[in-house]
Amino acid sequence: ISLFNSALQIHPFLRYERYVDRFNEPATVQDPLKENEVVREFLDPGIRIKGLAYESDAFQLFLRAAAYRSRRVPLFIELFGQSGSIVSNADLKAEDAETFEGGADIHYNGPVNIKLSSTVFQRNIRDMILFIPNSRFTLRAENVDAASIQGIENGADVEWNWLNLFLRYTYQEAINEGEISFARGKYLPLRPLHDFTGGFSIAYSIIRTGLESNYTGAVFQDRSNDFFFYQEPRWLHNFFLECRLLENPGHALDFRLDVSNVLNDRSEDLIGYPIPGRSVYASLQYSF
Repeated sequence: ISLFNSALQIHPFLRYERYVDRFNEPATVQDPLKENEVVREFLDPGIRIKGLAYESDAFQLFLRAAAYRSRRVPLFIELFGQSGSIVSNADLKAEDAETFEGGADIHYNGPVNIKLSSTVFQRNIRDMILFIPNSRFTLRAENVDAASIQGIENGADVEWNWLNLFLRYTYQEAINEGEISFARGKYLPLRPLHDFTGGFSIAYSIIRTGLESNYTGAVFQDRSNDFFFYQEPRWLHNFFLECRLLENPGHALDFRLDVSNVLNDRSEDLIGYPIPGRSVYASLQYSF
């Protein structure tokens, strides 16, 4: 629905989803009499609204709001696990979430092009699927009765001649609101308060290069927020280089170099193992 010369756009929607899971016999160890075919059907409403609040030759201000219901069925790895690290749980239920969000976007076009955005959100989730430590080095996906996640997401993009900058920052409080007393009111496992990504790229002649940095805040790995399962925050840095080696009408040869985890950080992963160290990838691409 578009009103006031497209200055106000209203998008109500109704989403239907149908999933069919077929299991071998028995379907689960916990319930060997469970049906071998599980059918899940969802019908979820929602609405999105976006309006142009202010406009000039170089400046635009947009306001946004949304409310919707969504479901998430268990992933294959959550249902059936992964040898050596993730234990299966074929009895998982689908997540059921209600989300409310509002925000603003600012666009400026001039000698420097700038895009700013900010969104506050509240998400109420039932039967949330979380990976919970089953032992020191294994995880198992479990349903949490209820959870509340609220926070703010911010973003910025800047373009000036040969330089591009981008920043993304999310602050969120993910709280367990289930009925289990030792976990109620605690932070959800593996949900950091702070998450940041930023970087830049430079393009000059036939070369384009850039650096990206990612910060993941500290998390607890278990529902009781035991400091034995506390995971320190970490920084990761990635680098890339692109070069056009050959360009003729209808033909091009490009070289790309990617270096992930430049500083070879060996921070612990979700289940006690270090993340991959420094990785280097090089490629040639010929287009015609």
